[in-house]
Amino acid sequence: MSQHATRNNDRNRNNSRAERPNVEPIATEKVYCDAERKKFFLDLRENERGVVLRIKEDSGNGRTNFIMIPGASIAEFSGALDAILEVYNQR
Repeated sequence: MSQHATRNNDRNRNNSRAERPNVEPIATEKVYCDAERKKFFLDLRENERGVVLRIKEDSGNGRTNFIMIPGASIAEFSGALDAILEVYNQR
């Protein structure tokens, strides 16, 4: 890809971010992990593609990570997490 095409793609990506409305979450939860000084924010949101669960990790040192789970996959994700918790609790 040419340098010009890369700059245009970056510009388009930045413009699309700037044009997105600041949508308030439908529901939100916060989890604080003392041991690692991390905060996790779980936001149920709706955007132009539909409902999405956004999980944000704030590590406290300026790093932020996001996971976006489409609404149609939230129940499956929850089931997988339940299975992991079951194994964890049996330890």
